[in-house]
Amino acid sequence: MNETVFKPSENCWKTDEIKRGTLLVDSADFYRAVHAAMSRARKSIFILGWDIDSGIALLRGEDAKRSADPSVLIELLSKKARENPELNIYILIWDSSVAFVGEREFLPELVWTNNTPENIHFHLDSTIPLWGSHHQKIILIDDQLVFTGGMDLARQRWDERSHHPEDPLRMDANGSYGPFHDVQIMMDGPIVKSFSEIVRVRWKSSTGYEAKNPDFNPSAVWPPPFPVSLENFRAAVARTIPKTETTSEVHEINQMYRDLFKSATRFIYIENQYFSSKEMARALNAALKNNKELHALLISSYDPQGIFESEAMWANRIDFKRIASRGVENQIRFASSGIKTQDGNICYKRIHSKVLVVDDHHCTVGSANLTNRSMDLDTECDVVLEAQDLIQRKQIQHIRNDLIAEHVGLTTAEVEELFTRQNPLAEIFNIQHDAYRLWEIEDTKFTTQTFQSMASTFADPEDTDIQKTLHLKNPRKVLVISLLLALVSFMIIGSFVRNHISWFSTESIHAFLKSARSSPWSFLIVCAAYVAGGFVLFPVTLMSLLTAAVFGSLWGPIYGMTGALLSAAVMFGLGHWAGLKGTRRFLGDRIRSIDAKFQKTGVIGVTILRLIPIAPYSLVNIAAGISSVRFIDFILGTFLGFLPAFIVKGLVGDSLTQVFLNPTKKTVIYLTLGIGLWILLTVGTYFFTKRWQNRASP
Repeated sequence: MNETVFKPSENCWKTDEIKRGTLLVDSADFYRAVHAAMSRARKSIFILGWDIDSGIALLRGEDAKRSADPSVLIELLSKKARENPELNIYILIWDSSVAFVGEREFLPELVWTNNTPENIHFHLDSTIPLWGSHHQKIILIDDQLVFTGGMDLARQRWDERSHHPEDPLRMDANGSYGPFHDVQIMMDGPIVKSFSEIVRVRWKSSTGYEAKNPDFNPSAVWPPPFPVSLENFRAAVARTIPKTETTSEVHEINQMYRDLFKSATRFIYIENQYFSSKEMARALNAALKNNKELHALLISSYDPQGIFESEAMWANRIDFKRIASRGVENQIRFASSGIKTQDGNICYKRIHSKVLVVDDHHCTVGSANLTNRSMDLDTECDVVLEAQDLIQRKQIQHIRNDLIAEHVGLTTAEVEELFTRQNPLAEIFNIQHDAYRLWEIEDTKFTTQTFQSMASTFADPEDTDIQKTLHLKNPRKVLVISLLLALVSFMIIGSFVRNHISWFSTESIHAFLKSARSSPWSFLIVCAAYVAGGFVLFPVTLMSLLTAAVFGSLWGPIYGMTGALLSAAVMFGLGHWAGLKGTRRFLGDRIRSIDAKFQKTGVIGVTILRLIPIAPYSLVNIAAGISSVRFIDFILGTFLGFLPAFIVKGLVGDSLTQVFLNPTKKTVIYLTLGIGLWILLTVGTYFFTKRWQNRASP
């Protein structure tokens, strides 16, 4: 093929050569190859994905028994990281919507940061517009070998190519599941440099710091058991990148699909998880109308999983099928692959792959579905192969025939023979036997399209201008869960107040404060409250005001200062125990900045940090514990920094109590003067600190 379809900056990002490549069909082989490659890694491993599960078993059955390395992902990576401190492992996963909480590992960042060595770096990526997702699936080993396609190291993905309806090994934390089909490509050669750039740009954009520099010196990471089926192929990398505050829109995959449809002359083969983009349906229909000799076979899942799939993706697939088939009904077929079981039911494969084969000259393997979101809203990455000679054309033919053979229960040679006939599409659909074969898709069995518009707004929006213009982002999962917990707590407190409203009177509060002041255990109660507050990040300023309100302007500051120092000492000890790098991994850049300030100063630095806090009280205490500051300097600086503030807080807190219990003109004046003194102290401290910093600067 002399003329190329590749147009860098239009339908692809870069073009380069695949030295060696092979398609890994279904996750059992993909997981075997990943396990072997990770076991051979020496310098770096990058994992970018839509999801990851630390407990996923890469090897199962006899494979697991024979392996010298652990089969479970987190155990394998932890072992390799401990054995080789020079090996850096970067895991970057989409900070997913709460809609997937029940399907995914809960709070994976805690699992990975608390149970792995410090040279394993884990981060959840939330840099994506509202309703969007990070959908690229890339594993890069030593900057020499790359995997990309439709597969994640996640739950309910593993399956052998035989797709037995009742495979006992098809089991994970979510239980057993049915046959599952997917495709990944494994490559080395110059093409890897493009993926090395993708993963590092994503990592820097999400975390704010750079990963280890690439090292392109050759290393033997190609898994020996896997034969090479593609050699010296010209290939392109096409992407979808949504518009954000820091990135421009990229729609290379969209344009690539339309250009490939136009280039087709005889047969278009697509297997994809979803067909919902009307734009793609119109482009496919136009190609079929322009060439009556052209046929298309589209394979996907038969039945939906959940209401959002049925009312959005399956409802949209009805429209896709109608648009793509209009006027060319005899040239296009939509099908699922299934097998009749002994009880007479049909067991269908779940299709998760994203593959397009055009004639015998182009093949794409990647992460993009034929959906609105994959063409516009999600991050995606596809590899496009382009045949240059007869040998490579035969290799692309083999990819198509091999995939079809799996779905129709034939050998690759038998499918190849079908393509020598006048109408291979009809021949493929005429296959009738007890093995896997094709079944016509019947989406109207699962949806009436009544709620299509509403469901598509979230699952597959056509118009994303609002998200892009306003830079609306998905709320972080941890934030949503925290807000829900706060809402529940508020409702419980509200219920308690409503049921005990008669207690909240001046007389009752006065009696409570009086009894608290006279309690022989009051000092210990205050100290325990400060220590407990340190663990839950309760604001020390509010705690000090409450203490002064209960114990007055004399004992309030004394009790408060003692409790604050005790809490600081406990959190300092916790930070010292956790260790510098372990705590740094969990708390991130904010704690590193605090640590840097401590390393440059002694008592005076801690004093100023207490006067003008740059982070929550407990985080400062933990940072001090992991820094080089001495404990005595830390405690003395904390005391000096808190002393004037505690005196003022004592006056303000006691005035608040008196205003509440005895609202006279005198108590109001005391409160006003206390607040004014507090503001004056804060402003004065600010200017004193700036002056001291200017003098200290070289």
